[in-house]
Formats: sequence, C-alpha cells, structure tokens
Amino acid sequence: ALEATAAWRVRVGAAAMRKRVAAGDKAAEAKGYVELLSAVSFALMHRETRAGQLLHIAHIGSFDPSLWLRSGGADELDELVLFLLELLTFNADKASVQRGVLVEHALLLDYDGLQLKHLDPRVLLRVRTAMMLPGENYPLLLRRAVAVNAPPIFQTLWNIMNGWLSDDLRAAVEVHPPATSAAAIAALARPSALPACYNGDNATMPQDVRAANGIEKIPQGQRRYLFPGDKFCGYLAE
Repeated sequence: ALEATAAWRVRVGAAAMRKRVAAGDKAAEAKGYVELLSAVSFALMHRETRAGQLLHIAHIGSFDPSLWLRSGGADELDELVLFLLELLTFNADKASVQRGVLVEHALLLDYDGLQLKHLDPRVLLRVRTAMMLPGENYPLLLRRAVAVNAPPIFQTLWNIMNGWLSDDLRAAVEVHPPATSAAAIAALARPSALPACYNGDNATMPQDVRAANGIEKIPQGQRRYLFPGDKFCGYLAE
C-alpha cells in the first residue's frame, strides 16, 4: 500500500508539490488560487479551533459560478486542490511535531446565500473529483466540518455530494440551520480565531493569516477583487 501511494504521489505531482511547500510556497502561489478566491470567499489556516485543529473558513454562499467558469479556474481546480491538500498536510505534520500530538484540520462552511445557481451541473462535475481526493488519498487530514446557516436547499446539495465523500469524511460533517449556527460557530472557535462576520475579533485578515496564505504575493491591484460577497467585503484591507 505504501509503494502504491508513493507511486501515485509521483504520478499526479503531489510529491513535487510537497517539495514546493517545504521550500516555502504558499497557497497564493498555486495555479488557480486567485481565480477561485475571486469567485468565493475562503481563508485557509485561519488560526485554530478550541480543540487545536487548524481552522479553514469558506463562505460557500458567496460563490459566483459564472465568474469562476469564465475565469478558467475550473480547469485548474484538481491541481489547485491537490496543492492545497499537500500544503495543509505539511502544516499539520509540522504542528504535530511542534506540539507532540496529532494535529488535524477543521472546516467552517457557511451556506448563507446558497441558491439554485450553486447547483449548476457544470460546477458540480468539476468539483466532484476534487471533493473525492481527501477521502481517497488524505484520510487522516480532516477531523471536523461544520456547515452553518444551511437553508432548505442545502439538503438537495447534500444529497448530491454525500456520495462523493468517504465514510469518515461524511461522519465528520455536522449541519446547522441558521437558528443554531451562531452557537455552533462559537463552540468551534474562539473570537480571536474568527472574522467579525462570525462574531469574531477580526474586521480584517490578521497578519499571521495573511502570511500563512501568502496574500502579499498577490499583486495589490488584484487583491481588491478577492473575497466576494457581503460578509468578507473589505477583509483584505491594509
């Protein structure tokens, strides 16, 4: 099994990506990152949860499928996701060595604003392979995924997606309607780890999070087009 995994990593380029990450490459340097961040608000390594997992936040409801498809970002999604998985694995491994305990990851997924446009078959076909990657090849990466502000249409999306997830990943997902979402977010992470739109302390992206994502490597003229939607508007303000 180890030999097969090693061969797979070489074949798909994951081993080479790991070397890039170890040499200091950040998310912002990955092909397709800027295109995706122009179409949906998300922040990797946004500090950590109360339980010590590395925290990543995405406002799925801000996603603009048409913009993403027009930008060409969809064509680069598999490569981008693979790079990000290598980046997250590297950071978890590094934190585990530093702390002397296994460090995993947690997702905060905000579905406020989810609409029919987000069920575009062209988008779902593109994300299917990417969503299957973690369960198939990085089974120990994700400990928890907290989906909040889930509207009724979320059930339709979940019915489509849950078949793409491994049993372990499916078990890691918890879904909250708007009524219980604020409490779920507060239970997940302290205010110091959260943006202001989630009752956190951060009106703009903290410097340590900017550094972890490599935001400064993105030309300043491009940054103003990132983080769409009303919740993260202005989050990259200097």
